[in-house]
Amino acid sequence: MDQQEQSHRPITRRLRSAARSERRSSRGKHPANPAREIGLASQEFKDACQIWAARLGVAPNALFKLAPDHSRTVHWMRERYYGGTKPLPEDIAWAHLKAMGEDAIGLPVFNDLDRHRAAVSKFCRVCVSADDGVEPLCPDALCPLRPVSPLPLALSALRNPPLSADDVAD
Repeated sequence: MDQQEQSHRPITRRLRSAARSERRSSRGKHPANPAREIGLASQEFKDACQIWAARLGVAPNALFKLAPDHSRTVHWMRERYYGGTKPLPEDIAWAHLKAMGEDAIGLPVFNDLDRHRAAVSKFCRVCVSADDGVEPLCPDALCPLRPVSPLPLALSALRNPPLSADDVAD
């Protein structure tokens, strides 16, 4: 057979689909690229980390070693910094908080124990429907929070059966 002459061999599907895909226009037919969204969020997280590193006077990679001191893991920081995981808005806000410095924006600095104490105190005050001016008493001697509650136990709690929060409000 001459080289100029056409063969009768059929064209495979793979070759036909490849040719069609080259001719196809891709404008406006594809949804937004999710990798781009991850990239923008990751870039914002990365920028905040770089500001934080500059404030501390260390390289950005040194922040990964400091992550456990700030209640995060090394891997958590790396995944968000390099774009392996899309940072949530809370993650970006956390990085901005660290970059700005907790003292610079006027937030009180709490450790975990202080946060737990404040949460238990608020819970106990809500449980007994306490106003700010009144010193409340805990009416439930069998409450699971009793060992850590800042409220003193009422004398009647030892004589009466435990009450629910609904009974206290009446």
